[in-house]
Amino acid sequence: MAQLTLTDAASLSWDISLNDTALLTATVGVGNVRTLPNTILTNGVNGQNYQLTFIQDSIGNREISFESDYSVIGKFNKAANARTIITFIVQGSKADVVLSSLIDEKIEVSDLADGTDGELITWDAAGVPATVPVGTATYVLTSNGVGTTPTFQAPGGGGALVRAGGNLTEATTTSTSAVDLLTSSALSIAVDLPIQVLVSGRKTSGATSSAGLGLKLNTTVVGEAHPTATTSVLQLGSVNAAISKSGTMWIPQRVTLYSGQGSILGLATGLGISAAAVGTTPSKDTALPLAVITSIVIRGISTSGVTLGADELNIYTYSTT
Repeated sequence: MAQLTLTDAASLSWDISLNDTALLTATVGVGNVRTLPNTILTNGVNGQNYQLTFIQDSIGNREISFESDYSVIGKFNKAANARTIITFIVQGSKADVVLSSLIDEKIEVSDLADGTDGELITWDAAGVPATVPVGTATYVLTSNGVGTTPTFQAPGGGGALVRAGGNLTEATTTSTSAVDLLTSSALSIAVDLPIQVLVSGRKTSGATSSAGLGLKLNTTVVGEAHPTATTSVLQLGSVNAAISKSGTMWIPQRVTLYSGQGSILGLATGLGISAAAVGTTPSKDTALPLAVITSIVIRGISTSGVTLGADELNIYTYSTT
């Protein structure tokens, strides 16, 4: 059958027994709403599809109202000059109607069916819409190749380094007994994550004496600050000169039977520093705590006539995968 051009009117007229497709262009004179009456279905064939293309005028915001025998899903594209395809199938004296305007209009969130919080929309190997199941917190969306639905998976490791915290404000002391000097709190480092701690220390000139930095994990002092003993994680040599040093501390995973300390490397800069003044791996003072690390503290001790400073505390964790 040829497509019939309908006349725009408040109540539309269409003999669907003569034309199963029709075209209607909205006009200003009718206004925003025109009605498709139930009587149009009288001449329809049960089970047959019919289609009406509705075109907006240059103003837009026009629509068709359907009487009670029509069951309608979808909505009109009301943009100026936009098209909406109206498809309906006759079911006895009633009709199921679908309004389709996707060619002319984006899909609004309100057009989507209800789903599950956290799922994503995809297409399966057959090109049929599907969903990606909800993933675990911190997992990332990962492609599984052509023809396979992507999934949320644990992020790859490969030795990834993540900054867990730090303290970049210098702290100084002249105390001749060990004190907390520089603190990074509000941490949450699991027992199975290796830790790297970087810190810088300095001492002033003024006396031929040394100073040292120690390490405390949570409330456990694992390497006490001492001006000369090897429990210090960083020693500043006993020369009458301004000395600055950087220390890198490796703290292994904290597990039962393997709670010994890691290694310490001190890198010295300044004047009058001998190899012995650089510092070595400290002797074990106390076992590492077998708990989540919530704070890392750099402790310090000075000697008479010397000011000790600590700064640039940076804490990193390593991925275990």
